[in-house]
Amino acid sequence: DPLGSWPLGDLDTLAYGDWIGGLVEDGLAPATIHKAHHVASRALAAAVDARLIRFDPSAGAQLPPVEEIEMRHITYDEMVKLADCIEPR
Repeated sequence: DPLGSWPLGDLDTLAYGDWIGGLVEDGLAPATIHKAHHVASRALAAAVDARLIRFDPSAGAQLPPVEEIEMRHITYDEMVKLADCIEPR
């Protein structure tokens, strides 16, 4: 179920974990799940601040690991080759 379908007062850590698990089962990328969690946790933190709920059910949620991709920078020689391929304007 979408997170927004839960009544705010009924949302607990178990339900939140089920929501995260559903995103995983639906095949969403880990980075997408992290972004969804970030948005949801900000909204839930605001609900705590407004005293609409007593605690943030997203706190401590287990999220899938995001694969870190190492950035590769081109070398000077590669840059020269690339520049040679570009037609002047």
